[in-house]
Amino acid sequence: MNRTEQHAFQAENGMEGLILAGGKGRRLGGLVKGLLPVAGIPLIQIIANEMQRVCDSTGIAVADPEQATRLHSFANEIYMDRIPGRGPLAAVSDAFIRARQPAVWISACDMPLVSSCAALYMNDRRTASGVQAAVPWIGGKLHPLQAVYSPECQYAAKHCLQQEEFRMMSFLQRIRFVSVTEEEFAAKGIDIRFVTNINTSEDYACWEPMKGE
Repeated sequence: MNRTEQHAFQAENGMEGLILAGGKGRRLGGLVKGLLPVAGIPLIQIIANEMQRVCDSTGIAVADPEQATRLHSFANEIYMDRIPGRGPLAAVSDAFIRARQPAVWISACDMPLVSSCAALYMNDRRTASGVQAAVPWIGGKLHPLQAVYSPECQYAAKHCLQQEEFRMMSFLQRIRFVSVTEEEFAAKGIDIRFVTNINTSEDYACWEPMKGE
């Protein structure tokens, strides 16, 4: 696919991406998760590359100027948390408010196996179901930080923030979403490990063997 074809595909797809990179990496000794190299490539670059395959634009949400400085080269835009300390929901809410496309693909910055095919399938399921979001249900739980949302979700997010309900699960309870099961992804040939994340140094040490499977 050449650049012209890719741009046309992105425009037709109507999706933009946001990478959440504002975490403090406390369980990784304060390291910037997005800069951890996997197969020699920073995690955040892996995710941005995958998003750029299908998204009209890709942004990164950060918590402070230092993170902005270190990550600015990996996406079209860098967005600073307007109100720090409220977790990912605040960044997600801001993304919905400024969205220019009918869908927003949200990804945490610590998921090495993110899949543009999974994002496209979730967006298809969202639109076909007439709901506001599509969220993976894998390993017996929902994964709201690797999901696709309509900007309409901004109202539910705003309400949660006003009520100081900062958990993503509280937010999910206020929107209409479809759970996309691992069986559905597998039937489409999509590796369900796209929700795998790196939280600790042990996770990071164990991940490299997975890459070659």
